[in-house]
Amino acid sequence: MDIGGSYEYSRIVLNSIVRVLNTLPHSVYLYSFSSLDSYFRVEDVHLLYVAVESGLIELARTFPDLQFPGTEEADGFIILDGVSVNFKCYDSLQPLINNPFSVLGFLFDTKKNKYLDLRSAYQNLKQSDLALSLSPEYELRSWRLLADAAILVSRYHFDPPSFSLEPAGNAESFSAQDQRDLLTAVLTGRHPEKGLNLLLRDGFIEQYWPEIYSLDSISHNKEYHPEGNVWEHTLETFNYRKTADPVLSFGLLLHDIGKPQAEKNEGKQFDKHAQIGSRIAERFLRRLGFRESFIQDVSYLVHDHMIPAAVSKLPAYRTEKIMASPLFPLLLEVYRCDESSTFRGPDNYYKACEKYRMFLKHNRNPYRTPDGKKVSRSYMERAAT
Repeated sequence: MDIGGSYEYSRIVLNSIVRVLNTLPHSVYLYSFSSLDSYFRVEDVHLLYVAVESGLIELARTFPDLQFPGTEEADGFIILDGVSVNFKCYDSLQPLINNPFSVLGFLFDTKKNKYLDLRSAYQNLKQSDLALSLSPEYELRSWRLLADAAILVSRYHFDPPSFSLEPAGNAESFSAQDQRDLLTAVLTGRHPEKGLNLLLRDGFIEQYWPEIYSLDSISHNKEYHPEGNVWEHTLETFNYRKTADPVLSFGLLLHDIGKPQAEKNEGKQFDKHAQIGSRIAERFLRRLGFRESFIQDVSYLVHDHMIPAAVSKLPAYRTEKIMASPLFPLLLEVYRCDESSTFRGPDNYYKACEKYRMFLKHNRNPYRTPDGKKVSRSYMERAAT
């Protein structure tokens, strides 16, 4: 089975996970978005939906670190090789395929290496319009239905529905884990801007992510940001992303999250917005239950996303610590996407890359300082004693 696309590491990791799953004694299916990721050969997959005929006790024997979130979407949960795996134990396949979007009834049998189309959804997979059918188990409009639509338009070729999916009245609540899975699936898709705009249009972001919702009310100076307000600028950055790496993707979404709370000072329209934004980003990601290491990585990108603009002008001792971070290449990517979305061009990005290349070269040379100057013999002798 070849789940992944051209992204070699992702394919190797996912295939190794499937081999472990296939050691279970009963049937194993990829369902929901995971079967579609397989079918459409989505390259960057960080979340698997797995249905198993086994019970939770048997799953726990196979996966000793299994967690039990107790949510409707997952009976068990575990992280394998950086991939979040949501397990659903089933007695019948019917609940797995009973979704108003027929394409989400598509299944993949990992042991027989074949797809199951129990909803006759194959033709709908080829269309750009999302085929919506009603089911007694679903309200026509719900947060779950809206979330599914947002993921479908973000990860695949489907167009956003022309009709509103915003729930009417008292809709069901959406758990922190469900929000985390939703945002991860949207941001690591091929077209995250489509899913994010749908979530904004139909009220989800206002309801659950007010920090992000506020971006749409903050105007930009058109001289520097002709692409639009802060929300429109944020979405534009994804058009220049070369990889759907989760840390990079969340860094892009949140890099200007501090602007709504920043104040104008000494000619700066959003003074200290990066520092303010890193604190807001950390609180936001913790509320959704992300791992602390992931939170700190994203916070680094948000806090320092303005630094690459200055590295070519600053002395090495001012930038040495920042460029020594293993995350600095991702920071450069955030900067490239940020600059490109403003139509300013990549010149400053290339200057920052050249400064970083020279830093790496000199940093490996014990006879050179980080800025390339020769180290004196007396200094080397003192360092050796």
